[in-house]
Amino acid sequence: MELARVCLVEGPAGVGKTALLAAAVASGRSAGLMRLTASTTLLETDLAWNVVRQLFTRVLEREDGAERLLVGAASLAAAPLGLEEPSPGTGSLYGLYWLTEGLCDRSPLILSVDDAQWADEPSLRYLAYLAERVVGLPILMLVSIRFGEELATPLQALAASPGAHRIELRALSSRASTELTRSELGEQAASEFCEACHSATGGNPFLLRELIGQLSRDGVEPSAKGSKEIAGTTPDAVVQSVGMRLSRQPANARALASAIAVLGDAADLRQVAALAELGEQEAVEAADSLAAAGILSGASPPRFEHPLVRDVVYESIPRRGASPRSATARGAWRRRRVGRLSVAARISRRRRLGGCAPTRGEPRSRRSRARPRSPPSCSRVR
Repeated sequence: MELARVCLVEGPAGVGKTALLAAAVASGRSAGLMRLTASTTLLETDLAWNVVRQLFTRVLEREDGAERLLVGAASLAAAPLGLEEPSPGTGSLYGLYWLTEGLCDRSPLILSVDDAQWADEPSLRYLAYLAERVVGLPILMLVSIRFGEELATPLQALAASPGAHRIELRALSSRASTELTRSELGEQAASEFCEACHSATGGNPFLLRELIGQLSRDGVEPSAKGSKEIAGTTPDAVVQSVGMRLSRQPANARALASAIAVLGDAADLRQVAALAELGEQEAVEAADSLAAAGILSGASPPRFEHPLVRDVVYESIPRRGASPRSATARGAWRRRRVGRLSVAARISRRRRLGGCAPTRGEPRSRRSRARPRSPPSCSRVR
């Protein structure tokens, strides 16, 4: 059985990379493979050898594990594993490789690292070093990477290693979203409801599950009538996820995102750049950065990856009466507020003309009443 392979699982946030790695590790357990697993967060990037220690700690904590495994050349791995004081020139990568090979003599391995874009650089050097030398070893390396993050040099080297396979995960299709929705809410979920959930989330599994969970907690029936309440629902977990990604974007990108949230999908890049007070090239670079982070879709005119993302960005715009801390923030706040008022005036005018008036007698959901600042519903705003 040939297991010498390096697989990079790539995709935007929430597309299912973690779930895929977990399923692969579970399959490895069933097949009798030894499992070495690690995961990272943004706060752990500067913790040297963090990933390496996660991978090997359980193996070494077994009875006499360190004494039996850290022998010969593998003894050089003691320092990065925190068992000895580090010293320059100790051959840490060499020792970790021989430790890994020693484990391969006992059992085929599946080595899994989730969210490697945030892994510490010493551990990434080990992974890249190992990836260059897995040929002939019974190892399956699984490494997940989130789109839109800057990759350290060792991670780029790992991706370019011989025999590396890149697996790009994409959003769910409408049919797959319907299957997931009905698996959570029951087969009675109406087609209109399932399609509305898919449209609101763009088929992103994380967003879809969070939306379904929130609708269920709110007691919304999965019916055609219930589908009208989806647009006013934004789960807290989605707010946190999008907010974190947006906070790591440059100032120009954040300003552009706010401008797009105000003007809507019909506005072209020139219009949103004018509202954000950005030059043409600055706007292009900002849009590229937002697309890489999975906030924008990358389409033209610029639009959000999912309507839920737009809701979060729109709600993050300072309200009237806010107290920005700097002149720059005050200026951006005034620009966005003026933009919102301008759009509101245009929408009001169109409603008087019958362009996007609500159906007479149509009831407003309780979430709509609780969210008076939802983004403009009429997309044809010039």
